[in-house]
Amino acid sequence: MNAQKALAGLAILVTRPERQAEPLCSLIEAEGGEAVRFPTLEIRACNPPGSVFSSLGDLQDFDWLVFISANAVYFALNACDNEFSIPAQVKVAAIGEATALALEQSGIAVDLVPRERFNSEAFLELPEMQSVAGRRFLIVRGRGGREMLADALQERGARVMYAEVYQRLRPTVDIDSYLQVWQERGIDAVTVFSGESLMNFIAMLGAKGMAWARNIPLVVAGERIACQAESHGFKKVILAAKATDWALFDALTRISDPDRDRGIVSGSDDLTMPLSE
Repeated sequence: MNAQKALAGLAILVTRPERQAEPLCSLIEAEGGEAVRFPTLEIRACNPPGSVFSSLGDLQDFDWLVFISANAVYFALNACDNEFSIPAQVKVAAIGEATALALEQSGIAVDLVPRERFNSEAFLELPEMQSVAGRRFLIVRGRGGREMLADALQERGARVMYAEVYQRLRPTVDIDSYLQVWQERGIDAVTVFSGESLMNFIAMLGAKGMAWARNIPLVVAGERIACQAESHGFKKVILAAKATDWALFDALTRISDPDRDRGIVSGSDDLTMPLSE
């Protein structure tokens, strides 16, 4: 007789953008759970692209090309009609392993990527980023991303420019119809991978939806997101060990574990399929 699957009978709300949700949804469904897709971010190319894309066609003036996310890779390549030539002297960095994988699958060699935590803070801790005075960086990202990386590099004497190749939008939904279905079916946990997704989720729910959602276990991909969630009244915030699909999935399998009754718990530390925004 087969052992019962870890998520059998559980409905998990997945808030990742549509194109990025499937890996986590597949993991949930493989363990008997129901993946309820509810993207709280819509990812689109910047339109019109504008002059910012011209820098992607001529990288001779840069020392480092830094990709913030797999979306940055995807939309940068699309903007250049997949003809992306990187001069030999330009080093390529990725903030996370999913981003590095997207680059490698596109035939672009990656020189630098954090291995433990997949964020700007971890990237800035790398030895290669300690002495960057006079170095020229092009950061490929979404419009309106965090300024922390550029600010820190500039404080260290680097020169920084952006290529903003996509934009993140909040979807418009009829939340009452969703809430009715969720309340009738029952939602056992919600997964959130970024602070922006969390804030969009809260805005999309409104006061009525938040009154319901605050009591649902919320699995998040980082301490900063966990603090945001707690500050908005979520009563059980479960912190995955890493910002990865596997780690969020691992944390989900523990939500009914009676030994894990704290407000914030950690998942396994050995799973490495990264998330990206």
